[in-house]
Amino acid sequence: MMLPTNRRATKTNTMKKLLIVTLTSIYLVGCTDKKTAVENFNAGVEEYNAKDYSSALTELSKSVAKDSHNANAFYFKGLCEVQLKNDSAALISFQNAITLDSSNFQALVERAKLKIALGDYGSAIIDCDKSRMFKVDYSELYKTKASAYEFLNDAANAIIAYESAIRYGQNDGET
Repeated sequence: MMLPTNRRATKTNTMKKLLIVTLTSIYLVGCTDKKTAVENFNAGVEEYNAKDYSSALTELSKSVAKDSHNANAFYFKGLCEVQLKNDSAALISFQNAITLDSSNFQALVERAKLKIALGDYGSAIIDCDKSRMFKVDYSELYKTKASAYEFLNDAANAIIAYESAIRYGQNDGET
């Protein structure tokens, strides 16, 4: 269905105004933030530790916008996005962290946990195995791997993974 020419022009002008307002807002926010990428990162980690995930995500997003090579900023950004239930963005952030630092075993395990929540159990196990190459005694990777095996109804491998988790220090009642 074609809009009459004057309605189409009005819609186009409205879209242009919205775009200008959006771009201006982004520019002004960028100009008002005089912090360095490291300062934004540190503020983001501080907010994350205080469990203010929205504020942390804002600071970490500014940090990665200023320095797109900080794997730890992407890792913490992913952690915030998980807390805020933004799974697709969290997967992207963890992937960016891993791409920038393939030895980031914690990002691999956090991505594996997210994959389990999304039902991708086999891929979660692969992430845990990759993590193990960098930190063999990281108990959380074994607990995560065991959980994936449980969802796959593979009790034998789940038990082996849980035993490894306990051997490397996982002593919560759940394990």
